[in-house]
Amino acid sequence: MQPTAPTGHPRVSRFQTVVPMSRERIRRETSMGAARARRALIAFALVLPTLIGNVPASSAGEIYPMIFPVLGPNHYTDTFTTSRSGGRTHGATDIMADRMIPIVAVADGTVGWMQDERGGRCCAMELRHDDGWVSWYIHMNNDTPGTDDGQGWGFAEGITQGVHVVAGQLIGWVGDSGNAENVAPQLHFELHRPDGTKFNPYESLLSATVITVPRTIDDRDGDGVSDAVDNCPDVTNPGQADTDGNGIGDRCDPWTDVLPDYWARASVDALYANGVTQGCASDPLRYCPEDPVTRAEMAAFLLRSLGIDETAVSFTGLFGDVSANDWYAGLVERLYQEGITTGCAADPLRYCPEDLVTRAEMAVFIIRALGAPVGDSQGSFSDVSPDAWFAPYVEQLATLGITGGYADGTFRPAQQITRAEMAVMVDRAFLGGM
Repeated sequence: MQPTAPTGHPRVSRFQTVVPMSRERIRRETSMGAARARRALIAFALVLPTLIGNVPASSAGEIYPMIFPVLGPNHYTDTFTTSRSGGRTHGATDIMADRMIPIVAVADGTVGWMQDERGGRCCAMELRHDDGWVSWYIHMNNDTPGTDDGQGWGFAEGITQGVHVVAGQLIGWVGDSGNAENVAPQLHFELHRPDGTKFNPYESLLSATVITVPRTIDDRDGDGVSDAVDNCPDVTNPGQADTDGNGIGDRCDPWTDVLPDYWARASVDALYANGVTQGCASDPLRYCPEDPVTRAEMAAFLLRSLGIDETAVSFTGLFGDVSANDWYAGLVERLYQEGITTGCAADPLRYCPEDLVTRAEMAVFIIRALGAPVGDSQGSFSDVSPDAWFAPYVEQLATLGITGGYADGTFRPAQQITRAEMAVMVDRAFLGGM
């Protein structure tokens, strides 16, 4: 429903004296009234598109991301194209809810027009979003709590025209003001595109983020900690945990030894998010980015990257230097079964699980795990001889964009690979990072 604009016509007091009119005056008044009616009809036809609000045929499939505006029990249906009196189309969603349930801003924006006359035209408002969209909030509370006296106030403290609010901030309460006075309390909610056309909010309401407590203007994540002192202002972390003491909350900065601007941070995060690594230590969580990688660790990294279930591998005693009690026992045997390794020595077959992986060995591990073909070396790196046993693998690694080597044109094949370097290569090879 929409607010009814005041007519501007004076009311006739029941104590006012009414003077009888002559027949001639009645005829003149009737004629003049008919003329006024014709002019009004023409004017109405001209402004009808404006009254309807330029409602588009459909907003199907489009979703506007926002906070759900009503913080409490509610129900609503898609009534966007429903007809209303005077030939209007509804052009909104009525969210039915009890009086005094909080209403919050659906997005960051600035308060526009307001109907804020206490005891008069109240209570509705416009919010002009920072991204150019606009939302309307109509039938907000206008009663003293617990009454239906029309003498209350529908807006939260500080909500005035020109004030900037944040998404989720309290702006008012559900009511039955305007032409909803004799209807159930509700919020008439409208969305307008930046070009001014109305947008069906129904699907966006279904997809909206639901919060239970209004956010404050200086607390974007709603964790009760002011943004001015919040060490992670966009992620809820009321405890403000910061185990490494770098001023960044652990929810934004989970690693105590990998800073947000560390060159391999994105890849380390990708490995962690995909379950490829749990770090090198917990409580606090550490990754040990500059540590070398053992062959046992390499087996775990590769199989996890390939999505192979570690619990599905079994131990058969294939390698002479791997016992059943070793945490990696089944992993290295599965690596052998997949054709990714042939061990470090034969007769007897050994894996050398504690040996450190070189960059050359890393190239072989990754290319075999990918199942990628290898060819002749093209001399991409100045320190990789074309006849070296690992040259085709290193060449293919470069061809696939998994590594570009060092700035001086070298690959440094004999150098031990670090956990950070390994993270970047595994991320690029298996997780889509670049």
